Amino acid sequence: MKRAVLGVGLVAVALAAGAVALLAMPGRQPEAAAAFGRGTSSPILLIRKFYTAVDNWNFGNAYLLVDPHARPAFRPWASGYFTTVAVSFGALRDPGYRVRRKTGLYTCVAVRLRARHLDGQTSIDGGWYMTRFTRARHWRILLPGSRLIPDGRPRLLRRSACGRHIRL
Repeated sequence: MKRAVLGVGLVAVALAAGAVALLAMPGRQPEAAAAFGRGTSSPILLIRKFYTAVDNWNFGNAYLLVDPHARPAFRPWASGYFTTVAVSFGALRDPGYRVRRKTGLYTCVAVRLRARHLDGQTSIDGGWYMTRFTRARHWRILLPGSRLIPDGRPRLLRRSACGRHIRL
C-alpha cells in the first residue's frame, strides 16, 4: 500500500514538473538556453544531446535541436515526452556519408533506443533520424525525414535511400 501511494505521488510530482516545463517556451529562454543548440559537431552528438535534454526534462533545449524549418508546435511535441524518465541506446550509428542539397548536408543516423517511463514500463523504438547540417554550421534533427518504429530495428540507410527522405 505504501509503495502504491509513493508511486502515485511521484507521478503527480513528475507531471507537475512537466507542466511547469511546458510553460517555458523556447523562444523566450535566456541566452544560455539558446546557446544549447550550438556545439553539435556530429549527428551522433546531436542525438545524444537531444535525449540528454529529454532525460533531464529540459524540453525547451531538446526542442532547439529539432530543425526549425520543420518542427511541430512546442506544447504538443513536448507532451509526448512527459512520461519519459530515461533513454538508453542499443544502437546509434552514423553511416559516414553526407547527402548535399541546396538546404544543407543530410545524413540518416541508425538508432535503436529504450525509453523507461514513469509507470515503470519500457518501450523500444528503432529506425533512423534524418539530420541536417545547417548554414549556421549546426546539426539539427529533421523530423519529417525520420522514422522510428515501435519494436523496430536500427536502419542504416544507403545514401540514395536517405536522399529520398529529404523533405526540405
